[in-house]
Amino acid sequence: MTMPGGAVVVTGDTGFVGLNVVEALLGRGRCVIGISDRALPASLTRHFPMSDGRYIHHQGDITDPAFVRACFGGRDIAAVIHLAAVTSGAAQECQRAAATVAVNLGGTVNAINAAAEAGVRNFLFASSVAVYGNDFPDGTWLKESTPRAPASLYAISKYSGEQIAARLAAQWGMTLKIGRLGRVFGPYEHETGVRDTLSQIFVATRAARTGQPVHFARPCIKNWQYARDAAAALIALSDIAQPVRQTYNMGAPTAWSLLDWCRLLRTAYPDFRFAVGPQPAPPGALSIDLWGDHDGGLLSGALFRQDVMDAPCCDMQAAFRDYMQFLHTSDTEGKCHDV
Repeated sequence: MTMPGGAVVVTGDTGFVGLNVVEALLGRGRCVIGISDRALPASLTRHFPMSDGRYIHHQGDITDPAFVRACFGGRDIAAVIHLAAVTSGAAQECQRAAATVAVNLGGTVNAINAAAEAGVRNFLFASSVAVYGNDFPDGTWLKESTPRAPASLYAISKYSGEQIAARLAAQWGMTLKIGRLGRVFGPYEHETGVRDTLSQIFVATRAARTGQPVHFARPCIKNWQYARDAAAALIALSDIAQPVRQTYNMGAPTAWSLLDWCRLLRTAYPDFRFAVGPQPAPPGALSIDLWGDHDGGLLSGALFRQDVMDAPCCDMQAAFRDYMQFLHTSDTEGKCHDV
């Protein structure tokens, strides 16, 4: 059974995944209340229907309980999709440790408490494949029952956030859903200042579009998750009134490599050059960070597709066509992107 329609609060609405969720909700005729610490990119206000009151954006600090509480006032709110997070790479962990903990944990507490006080009983916490850590053999399918071993501050904060959300939701009598996303890429991915780990697909695509050669150490095989598929999955889980499970992995069903994607990029950008292997990057080539010395596990989405939504996911070819169309439209219409 699905939840009735109503306003949806989306925290982190101006981030990468947040913009895809907002786009999808508005496309379904839903009212969106966005919360983030930065303004919606000005070029997007022409494309998101804000003037009719279906999209209301609140800019402020999610670590401020009074601000978050005020964002819930005056509206009939059906659900919260909590995406706000600082995603720090290893190089920035120490410098951004306080902000990561404050936003990823304190922001979660504030969002749940504000929702509960406003009478909202449907809360979705967006988590990550990162909670499983990096020690699994390449190609291992990571299930919900797989032991978690978070290996970075971001991953630790996400796993801790799951536990904090579960405890508070139980205390408030809320229905909590936890949706773990995989390696997401696609429309609206951009540098926000709070996300150090831009996808390798983004980096390669930007290089192809700007004429820069790239190098990466291995093919890098993952079950990459297209951003519009991720948004659809989050919304579907949010709309389920009583899911069978509290926590779902939402990985894509098929795996392919960064090398495969670069070969597709060459069909659109014939001058694009790339090299793969352990040798040093050729002169002038951008070296793409693969975040470790092996690919590790793949996030299974089998239970999610069984219990929640067995909708088709974009395979690599379909995702490529849609992403290229998005970028072409962005170029033509002046939408905000920096790919």
